[in-house]
Amino acid sequence: MSCVAAIFAGLRRWFPELIPTVALWYSEQRRLFLFNAEARCSSGDTFMSTEGCAQGDPLGPFLFAVGYHWTLLEMQVRNPSALICAYLDDTYVADAPRAALEAMLEGDDLAQLWSGVESNKSKRCMWAPDPRSLDAVRNRTDVKGTPDSADGVLRGIRVLGAYLGDKAWCRDKLVKRVRKALEPLSGIVALRDTKTIHTAQQLAQVLLRFCSNTTLTFFLRTMPPSVTQDAAREHDRLMEEALYTLVGGARVGRNSPRWRVAVQQARLPVRMGGMGLTSAMDIREAAWVGTWALVTRPIRELHEPFRDLDVALAPGERFDELREAHKRLRAVRDAVGKTWREWDGRTLYQDVVGPFQETKAVPRRRYHPPKLTPAAELLDLSEFSSTSEFLQQAQRRYTVGVHHRNWLALADAFVSEASRQGGRYKTGRCKNHKCWREAI
Repeated sequence: MSCVAAIFAGLRRWFPELIPTVALWYSEQRRLFLFNAEARCSSGDTFMSTEGCAQGDPLGPFLFAVGYHWTLLEMQVRNPSALICAYLDDTYVADAPRAALEAMLEGDDLAQLWSGVESNKSKRCMWAPDPRSLDAVRNRTDVKGTPDSADGVLRGIRVLGAYLGDKAWCRDKLVKRVRKALEPLSGIVALRDTKTIHTAQQLAQVLLRFCSNTTLTFFLRTMPPSVTQDAAREHDRLMEEALYTLVGGARVGRNSPRWRVAVQQARLPVRMGGMGLTSAMDIREAAWVGTWALVTRPIRELHEPFRDLDVALAPGERFDELREAHKRLRAVRDAVGKTWREWDGRTLYQDVVGPFQETKAVPRRRYHPPKLTPAAELLDLSEFSSTSEFLQQAQRRYTVGVHHRNWLALADAFVSEASRQGGRYKTGRCKNHKCWREAI
């Protein structure tokens, strides 16, 4: 079966209403382009697209998944003990080594038969938590990761870009990945205005916030905090170095208390007066907990061995880490919430407002950021398998408490600095005057 035939077969099974629309683009051959010109061979003949998804088709990923899904179903039916997952053409088989390899090899034939897709054998590899179990496939030297293959037993593998395997190996790989991803920082901070365009500073800050600072987010969500810690620390260091160059930090120096406070403020969300350069170290636990909030119920529903999974009680190092991270995040939120309640209950002064004949005293309290996540929305781990709406955007709900904690730390730093500096210019009670300190 050809790729296009597989796509239409999948549409007939699951989305027949889309056939007329898809047929508009896939009922005839389409042209291919290379570097904005028609693709031609050495003899000048034009290449035409006859297989797979059309070049540049925004529906391409969806259509590929529809065409490939029957192959995955066939693989699963023939290998009921295996857990078979795929993201487009990246296919993973989890089972005992011998059974997993046989399912993978059978999948090669099924992919060609039902989808017209040929497997890339050079990317095929095997990994097992216990390397001794790979002795069962020792004779398959053509598969990367088997004991007698050219590379030997692998310390880990990549699953959809994330690293899975030996903890030290994963840490080292991720640190290298961060350094590689942030190499463009040197070019960003080198941007300069021209005679007619004067937005280099604004552009550089946008690139820092929305491009460079988000490079680690996927890994924070898919790998445990203990594994991402070194990479997060390196990410924050490189981002701070770029910011130091961009805003002229050399005027105060890296070791200056003023620079440390500036970095604290830059890492706050924009709505809290920061630059939105969120610290990866600060949010790695919230990202990890947020992922489990989203995936626990689907995991239980999609794979029978996980039907009774309760992350609040499940044994294992990773679940222990999850529980500790969840406990710390809730404690951070509760501590900040207690402080805000104390501030809200204490009046600093009375402000007289209103028309002359109708003036009234309005109590003024110390300001703090609004919209701290309510404690009830940070669900217990035992509720992660529920259908609660609070499981949606869980990472953001847990991160809010971290941002509020950081805002409070910055406010304390400002007040301390203001009180210290005030002694140089003020005398008597002015140094400790509450209203003056609040204004600062």
